[in-house]
Amino acid sequence: MNGSDVFRALETHGVKTLHHANTVTTSCTFLRERGLASRKYVESRGLPQTSQYSDADDKRFGIWNDVFTDGVDIHLRGRMRNNYGPVLFSIPATALLDLPRQTEVLVARTNPVHWKDTDEPDQRYFVTPEELIEGYEYGDFGQHVIFRNAEGFVPFADSTVQILLDDPQHALRNGHDAYSHAFEQLSRAANEHNIRLEIRKRECDPRCRCLTGHKLSYDRANLDFLF
Repeated sequence: MNGSDVFRALETHGVKTLHHANTVTTSCTFLRERGLASRKYVESRGLPQTSQYSDADDKRFGIWNDVFTDGVDIHLRGRMRNNYGPVLFSIPATALLDLPRQTEVLVARTNPVHWKDTDEPDQRYFVTPEELIEGYEYGDFGQHVIFRNAEGFVPFADSTVQILLDDPQHALRNGHDAYSHAFEQLSRAANEHNIRLEIRKRECDPRCRCLTGHKLSYDRANLDFLF
């Protein structure tokens, strides 16, 4: 499907923003490159990025060069930290209407970590706009909106890049406050490459488990890896 097809389908489900979560290290690379980049794009250029638990499956299923986004803020909706990182890029869904040439947009039916080698393409992805309208479930964390082109890259729009940044309320091993360190690193990467950047601190719902010792809580995470 093309961007317009997916935009119209997601619009019927109230999706106004696409989200991409990552670590501070990888997010700084995105800012320096001026766009969201695939794992392959970053690796092939020898740029900094942290590993992800899904890397092996991404290579296995031929999606290593794809750029993944979500139709919801998983941290907010799941009331837990996002496993991919504390930096959340928020992208207007209208970006689907102005993509690089020859960019295909796919929407996964399920998270690729649940795919099987024997799956047919229509078992992994919605094939038509009509199927997407009927089958998309707002809030399903596995139904990723995926950008695919030869370069593995989607540039930021000319407008201000919006980031929502988690505050784990803990220090890194060097004693520096994790949030302040992340804010400084992201701001520096944007300034070096003339990116207009707005960073907002996430204010969690009282029911959020990201600071409570839950298995996806910052209390149990390697903050130096994430931040």
